[in-house]
Amino acid sequence: MTVYLQAQYPMTREEREKAERLLSEKSGDGIVIIPHGLAMAKTRVLYRCDRRACETCCGCGFTADIAHAASFRRNAAGDWIEDHGTA
Repeated sequence: MTVYLQAQYPMTREEREKAERLLSEKSGDGIVIIPHGLAMAKTRVLYRCDRRACETCCGCGFTADIAHAASFRRNAAGDWIEDHGTA
């Protein structure tokens, strides 16, 4: 799997490549850091669906709405947290 991360501050190419390498080694996944200021408009994230998103579920098992993702919950601060115990 490849994980795309958006840089929150300007980084040199060397800094991005080093961070990608270190994060890839720790996670076991491919990591791509999108440079600061570039949009990820063409990237669509799909989550495993909790099957409560719509009345007529098509049965595909996926949703783009994180509010209906089976393995995410919102914490008290309003952040989305992945809950590995329910995936």
